[in-house]
Amino acid sequence: MDFRSLLEFAVVAEELHFGRAAKRLNTVQPAVTRRIQKLEEELQFQLFHRSNRRVQLTTAGSVFLQDSRSLLASLDAAVRHGRLAAQGSTGWINIGFIGSAILELLPAILLSFRKHSPEVRLTLSDMTSVEQLLALQQNRIHVGFIRGPVSLERALHFETVAREPLVVALPKNHPLAKQSRIQTKMLASEGFILFPHHPMSTWEILVRHICTRAGFEPNIVQRTVQIQTAISLVSAGIGISLVPTAAKHFIEQGVTYRQLAETEMVELVLASREGEMSPIVQNFLSVARDVVARKH
Repeated sequence: MDFRSLLEFAVVAEELHFGRAAKRLNTVQPAVTRRIQKLEEELQFQLFHRSNRRVQLTTAGSVFLQDSRSLLASLDAAVRHGRLAAQGSTGWINIGFIGSAILELLPAILLSFRKHSPEVRLTLSDMTSVEQLLALQQNRIHVGFIRGPVSLERALHFETVAREPLVVALPKNHPLAKQSRIQTKMLASEGFILFPHHPMSTWEILVRHICTRAGFEPNIVQRTVQIQTAISLVSAGIGISLVPTAAKHFIEQGVTYRQLAETEMVELVLASREGEMSPIVQNFLSVARDVVARKH
């Protein structure tokens, strides 16, 4: 027994006429008759009462028809879902992101991807850049939005999707808040709020490089995972912080933002696994690139 036999049986059951069923199936009546007879032999019960005038379902045939229709519907759904999966139009994708990515670019990408692939389930994971790199290597997320610049990691692929200047987050009553632009060397005596130290963290390398070039080592007074928390600590007078321009969207009483006199750029990077084969991930990357291109 195969699904072709079930399909032919269902058509004959709907038509209750072997000739009309053969036309629907684009075959000849004797072929349909033989296959129904073979199916009945396999099942070891009769599906139809046949006479010269009419064809009727037996009681067993009526019961078998209901289950056959369920099987055919399941097969049709399985084929449809398989095709959608092959096209990357169904399934799920886990996206890692840093807090500042959700302020500008990521919402536009998610909105566009939702329109492109409405059947794909999205899972968003708020993680540090280092956590995302590890999660990508361990197959716990599919793509990640991290802060650059990044060092090359084996088996990972990086695309810069945004570049923005660094700004200084200061308490509003800070003397330097009166300046429209701040030279980095003017921060030498300040306490810095940085993100947790990790060998894979390029953010701290960047901040240290900026400070070293200005002639001093940063005095780190506090570390925090989230950029929102760093802004709150600045508001509390704990210290100052170098943050991406997008951080200005965090409206916090008692905090002001000033540009650095030296233009220092920071990147938002889209990370994925090298040679990623998933159609869903490929579709997401394509949508992200389109959104980035439109913004530029």
